[in-house]
Amino acid sequence: MRFCPRCSLSLKFLILTSCVLLLAFSALETYFVVKQREILMDDLQTRYEAVARSLASASRYGLLVGDSQALERMLRSLGEDEDVAFGLVTDLQGTVEAGYGRWPLSRRELRRFIPRGCGREGSYTPIEVGGRWIWIFSVPVCIPAESGSEEILVGAEGTGPMVPRGAVVLGVSLDRVNGIVRGVVRRSLEIALLVVVGSFLLVLLAARLVTRPLKRLTAAAYRFSGGEVLEPMEVGSGDEIGELATAFNRMMERIAGGQRALAQANARLEEMNRTLESQVEERTVALRETIRDLLETRDRLEAAYREVKQMHDLKAAFLRSASHELRTPLTAIKANIDYLTTYEKEGLSGEALEVLGVVKRNINHITGMVEEILEIVRLESPE
Repeated sequence: MRFCPRCSLSLKFLILTSCVLLLAFSALETYFVVKQREILMDDLQTRYEAVARSLASASRYGLLVGDSQALERMLRSLGEDEDVAFGLVTDLQGTVEAGYGRWPLSRRELRRFIPRGCGREGSYTPIEVGGRWIWIFSVPVCIPAESGSEEILVGAEGTGPMVPRGAVVLGVSLDRVNGIVRGVVRRSLEIALLVVVGSFLLVLLAARLVTRPLKRLTAAAYRFSGGEVLEPMEVGSGDEIGELATAFNRMMERIAGGQRALAQANARLEEMNRTLESQVEERTVALRETIRDLLETRDRLEAAYREVKQMHDLKAAFLRSASHELRTPLTAIKANIDYLTTYEKEGLSGEALEVLGVVKRNINHITGMVEEILEIVRLESPE
């Protein structure tokens, strides 16, 4: 993590600690506010679902006979609850039979919230009206399929089949819940601010206590790096700062010892340089004499090479000339022998043919030797 490169260590530590504390308190506050709002909303839902069901049970008779006044008197009891924004008893088409408070919903909008069945589950939907959030609770008003049953008069659910006749719609304002949540947020922020300020002061004090010896060590390190000879630092504590001061003292001792050893090594190195210079001068003179002898030897070797090459060229020329001179008579002799053994064979005796065969074999042998000599001359030729 890199920030504020020119800030002191204590300021960086303070900034980092403050950021960590703010993040921790922000996360804790968010979690606490969310849980508090969930608890309030669950309580609100449980409470007003029960109220809506109670009103739905009590409004059966009035809705069945069309007694709007009785329904109005029943709904006036909602005035004792500060969270209720309005209460309605409607038929299945959304026509309001009785109402309490001011409701912002039209007949078409009401029809969206009227349950169509007689299940025990109602519906609850949050909507925003004029910048205010209102929770709509709607519970069906169901009556027995037998309209003349006395169960309607006492508000009992009965055991027979039920049919929907209308609905009770409650609009519950969330202002009180939001106000409680805002109060919790405000108190949490106040507590977080107090904790952060207190922690900031404590961290500032701790940073001063920590950075003071660090500043002394930093100043001593700068002075020592500038070549100044320092006394060992006083170690006043056994914590990490004291261990750092001890390590700094050991470092200064080792560096001082290293400097002394380096000075001695430099002296020995100068002495070795003087010795090496004299040895190099002697070796240079001997090397020059050796080079001169090598040059003379090279000249002699070049002269000998030229003589050997000249002799080799003479040998090659002799062999080439002799080979060519020998090939002609050998070819003629071989041709005559072939003629005699081919065309005059009948006029020759057996002994003469045998002699001619021996001569022919020797002629072939000599011809092969001449060909080998010519091949060697060709291989040694630069062309």
